[in-house]
Amino acid sequence: MSTESFKRLKFRAATTNDKVDCWSRLLMDYIEQVLEKLKEWAQKLIEILLGPEPEPEADLIPVPVDEPRHRHR
Repeated sequence: MSTESFKRLKFRAATTNDKVDCWSRLLMDYIEQVLEKLKEWAQKLIEILLGPEPEPEADLIPVPVDEPRHRHR
């Protein structure tokens, strides 16, 4: 095998590996999107079956009250 043929073969292997890496990344991104969508659907289904998640109670805010200056007896 000539040096030139070897270089071409090596280049093809490198570009093939790059394509595989690219497709792998695309596939992983797609799988992540599918899993995220499944997670959303599962959450909606749980809310439908069990009701929405209870929200934490709001903190009470003290309201100042004017007190009478003198008491009536």
